[in-house]
Amino acid sequence: MSEAVSDLDTIERRASDWLVRRCEGTLPPEEERAFRQWLAADARHPGAYRSIEQVWGDVATLTHLGALAPLDATPARRRSLVPWAVAAALLVVCVAAVVLVQIRMGQSFDTGIAQTRSFDLPDGSEVTLGARSSLRVVFKADRRRIVLSQGEAFFRAAPDASRPFVVETDQARISVVGTQFDVRHGAGAIRVSVLEGAVDVTSNGASQTPSSRHRVAAGQQAEVDGSQVTVLSPPAGAAPVSDAAAWRFGRLVYEDAPLGQLVADANRYYAPGVELADPGLKGLRITAAFRTGEISQTVMVLANALSLSAQRRPNGRIVLSPSAPTS
Repeated sequence: MSEAVSDLDTIERRASDWLVRRCEGTLPPEEERAFRQWLAADARHPGAYRSIEQVWGDVATLTHLGALAPLDATPARRRSLVPWAVAAALLVVCVAAVVLVQIRMGQSFDTGIAQTRSFDLPDGSEVTLGARSSLRVVFKADRRRIVLSQGEAFFRAAPDASRPFVVETDQARISVVGTQFDVRHGAGAIRVSVLEGAVDVTSNGASQTPSSRHRVAAGQQAEVDGSQVTVLSPPAGAAPVSDAAAWRFGRLVYEDAPLGQLVADANRYYAPGVELADPGLKGLRITAAFRTGEISQTVMVLANALSLSAQRRPNGRIVLSPSAPTS
């Protein structure tokens, strides 16, 4: 996770803490001063606190909850019950606020070797998380934010023009309103494949201006490497972009892809692992399609096709290295 993302998370957690403490009752003078000092310490603090307040609404509306008194109570009895009804409602709202704050602080999802996981988000969006992947979901009043720290995920974002759907990695930011797309967080570059709709991709290393955003439409891919964003349109006759998300159905598909990408993916599905003894082998181009349960066999076949030496260690790990020159 990038330093900027981590810093924002810290601010949101602190703002959430203050909300809960203020919801519990009037703060002592020293704590109120500390709260005011925290607000003034950073220009982002007031906005973070106001955003959290919006999640659970204006408590002032609870003064109209006199209807919570029994319907058969006399007017005098109802008036005497109003303060208790309001107090009880305030308690309920405070508890609800704590729950909502926990949601805003983020819910994490992780998968292990060869494991995939599908789940729905509160807004109706759907996520399928690939093997050995990690992401965190943080929803706000004005934005739906996903942090993908490693691995791969496929998103079917529910349309909501008032709350953009944003996926963040350590290298890129992908913004959408409603679409279907895949994000692959590999060892090197970030790969975004759009199946439906469109997304805007911005490198974290670039200036955050409109000119630095790259629109990626359905059928296209974008690769982010450092501060460079490259939008790729497949040539006629090439494999469809949907093949990039074939892992959801237990298949890995590569067309003129670097061997390093295949190895990185293989290590998310094959526990013993695949290793390149020479970093220079990462750039070898390969075209292949196989089941995620056939990785060891496929790697051995590819090694033969690429004239590489493949050694299988006692623990099952496969090491690929350049073949020794023949005399």
